[in-house]
Amino acid sequence: VVEYTWRYFTGFTLFDENAGLIGTIDRVDDTTQNVLFQVGERLIPAAEDWIKDINHKERVIRMALPEGLLEL
Repeated sequence: VVEYTWRYFTGFTLFDENAGLIGTIDRVDDTTQNVLFQVGERLIPAAEDWIKDINHKERVIRMALPEGLLEL
């Protein structure tokens, strides 16, 4: 089993099941208990329950974000 740090996901492309392409993860903020993916100006909580698939080869993360989160 390979262990990854959250910062490993910098540069991955982030997709939401409903919204589609969100963008590329510019930075990962893991300085607090709630890890955040920074995509442009957006901060997306990296909640493991919301992550549905990680494709390491294509560097893609697919998430199921709660409705309304991207409008915040």
